[in-house]
Amino acid sequence: MREKEIIPILRTKRLILRPFLMRDIEDFRHWLSLHEVRHYLNMDDGSTQAIQDWVNARLPYKKGMGKRHFSWAITLKGQKKVIGNIELWSTAIGRAAGELGFALDPIYQGKGLMKEAVKEVIRYSFQHLSLQVLIAIDNQTSIRFIENLSFIYEGCLRDYVQTQNYKGDAYIYSLLPKEWIP
Repeated sequence: MREKEIIPILRTKRLILRPFLMRDIEDFRHWLSLHEVRHYLNMDDGSTQAIQDWVNARLPYKKGMGKRHFSWAITLKGQKKVIGNIELWSTAIGRAAGELGFALDPIYQGKGLMKEAVKEVIRYSFQHLSLQVLIAIDNQTSIRFIENLSFIYEGCLRDYVQTQNYKGDAYIYSLLPKEWIP
């Protein structure tokens, strides 16, 4: 019998980060259909099927969820509507490292919500998983965001990001537990 795999529910002052549910598709459909959001998720197609496949791949019972891959839906406390997602997955680079990814409905950007969510996932990663946190990003807004969280620039993967509509570099940043300032 397989050991039960769990995605923990994480709470912050304003947010609940919880496992994905099938009913979340409707909430994701709104903002994942926006090109400016899909572009950074490497999702070429904003069709209903593509969004359903994307959400389905992140359901908590999928293989590896809760062990090698953690995927949370972000909601405001007291509300069920999903306003974003945040993910942490183990990398295969030979050390205890996890890669971080995140997206937020543009309506909720600029309010410090993603900073709150990312800080909680970093705390969880350091305290419960003993992972160094890495991130590969390709846009200036996210670079400024993670630099403000004390991530350190490690290097560039040229032409690493490739989708149907975009090709570009990914900039690698990392954060070690000893560098973390909560």
